[in-house]
Parts: sequence; structure tokens; C-alpha cells
Amino acid sequence: RTAKSYAIAIVGGEYVTGKLPIGTHSWNQFKSPQEVHSLVGDYGLREANLSGMVLKPPFFDLRWELNNSDTDINWIGA
Repeated sequence: RTAKSYAIAIVGGEYVTGKLPIGTHSWNQFKSPQEVHSLVGDYGLREANLSGMVLKPPFFDLRWELNNSDTDINWIGA
């Protein structure tokens, strides 16, 4: 839950671009990689890989790329 994730995912995705229906995201349910790491660690699982998913300009076409250092908005882990 970062200001950046709120601005891009909710304000940008739902209100500015209209690409997502309003109400798609619930910001209080966003989880950080660290929070998920803690949860799965309780079950003996470990992280093999983690990458952020960042929007590529011009943003309105919603093209994503993986970025190992930016997990502020979206991320994927294995």
C-alpha cells in the first residue's frame, strides 16, 4: 500500500483512463511482497523470484514490463 499504487492503480486505472471498472481495487487489501513473504514463510515456502510490474509510457495502452527494483504498484513472485 503505497501512495504510488493508489494513484496509478485506483485513480489512474479506474478514474482517469476508465480502463477498469470503478471499485475494481480495494487499496486496503493490497499486499506488499514482504507481507506475502511473511505469510508463506509460515508454511515452509520460500521465494524463488520477485519482479515488479511497471507500466511503460504512454501508459494509456496499459503495456507492462517486469522490473526487479520497482514493486510499488504491481508485482509477481514465485
